[in-house]
Parts: sequence; structure tokens; C-alpha cells
Amino acid sequence: MESKVRRVLLVEDNDADAELVISVMTDENLPVNIDRADDGEKALDILFNCYQSRDLSCIILDIKLPKIDGLEVLKIIKNNEIYKNTPVVVFTSSAEERDIERGYMHGANAYVVKPLDFVQYREAVLSIGNFWCKYNEMPI
Repeated sequence: MESKVRRVLLVEDNDADAELVISVMTDENLPVNIDRADDGEKALDILFNCYQSRDLSCIILDIKLPKIDGLEVLKIIKNNEIYKNTPVVVFTSSAEERDIERGYMHGANAYVVKPLDFVQYREAVLSIGNFWCKYNEMPI
């Protein structure tokens, strides 16, 4: 059975982290098209001005972002009728309990702390990609 190509919005201000996420997902031939925003303001602009409603399979969101904080972006997404059911995976370096609690309080579907080890980082990205972009089914 052929997998349908999924659209992912990666919201990541760190170029090296963004390149690594994109590289891992494309090197593993995950069925994804990845768009990237490097700050919270651009993420919201892409969501509300560039996408058609409900054509997004997953948002991978860092929380330490310039312009608009990632947790505020998450809150806006989950309070919006169009995107409230879109899976949002917080993928961040923050392991602070307060950030984790706020992430889930604002509607994150998962909270993953970026591993420092390259092999573990790659495995984390693959796990996110496989689950949310390959196996997870979204309502039409």
C-alpha cells in the first residue's frame, strides 16, 4: 500500500536543528513535505495565510522562538477552529517542568525534549515522523 504524502510545518529557529529534522525525515523516505518557519510570527502567517484549511498533518514546534513564543503559538493554534485538531508535537531543548505542563495545558499532543546525542536525536525525529506522518490517521 502506497503512503500518502503528508504536509508538516516545522517551526524551528535553529538552522542546524531544522536541517537535521528535514534531513532525517527525507533520508528515511518518510512521506512528507516539510515547510519551515523560523519564528512564531512566520508560523502563524503560514498557517493562516498560506495553507488551505486542514491540509496539514502535523506541526513540529520548538517553544523557544523569536517574535512569538512557541507556547503562545501553540495556544493560538489550539484555540482556532481550523487547526484545533491538528497534532502539535513540541520538540524543544527545554526539559523544565513548567514548560512541559504549559505545553500540555495548551493542547500539545506530545512533548519531546531534544536529545543531545546525535543518534538519539535522529531516533526521536524518526519516531515523531513515523508516528504522526506515516501511521497516524486524521479525520477528513
